Amino acid sequence: MKVVSIISLIVSLVALGLVLQKKAAEPVSFKPGFVRSGDLLEKAVITAEATQKLTGEKDEMTKNLKELEEQMATGHEAFLKEQGSLSADEKKKRVGELAKLESDLNRYSVEIREKIAAREQEIMAPVLQILNARIAQYAKENGYTIIWGVMDGNILYGDNAVDVTDEIISYVNSQK
Repeated sequence: MKVVSIISLIVSLVALGLVLQKKAAEPVSFKPGFVRSGDLLEKAVITAEATQKLTGEKDEMTKNLKELEEQMATGHEAFLKEQGSLSADEKKKRVGELAKLESDLNRYSVEIREKIAAREQEIMAPVLQILNARIAQYAKENGYTIIWGVMDGNILYGDNAVDVTDEIISYVNSQK
């Protein structure tokens, strides 16, 4: 029984060696490219439309935040001017009101940032899916083996000969 297992193992190893030898003998085509992701996101029409929509929504959401910040500044300035003429109870009351306003402002600021981040994800996720699909289509049509995105230090150097950013931007913008 032990001999049969050893023979099976030897036969498997020989077969694996033959397969690997054949694979190694076949020529492998490798055509790399990279995309400057920031430029792609900035110049692709599909992202420009999404960014414009997002900017409009951000402006609307932050409008109320700016109003609260102005109220806080105005209230603080008024308190500083009037504090000398206020009674101790009135000072305490005004300080409490300002503290509540500041707390509301901080809470609202966090809520707005979270809403903006969620909305950005909601708007950009489908856009990025479309971009990735179009990049994959471009790569297949043009014989690329791999296309890297250059963002956040993924590629520290790339020869201009393999920079396909402008071609992909043109390709993506020509798709509808």
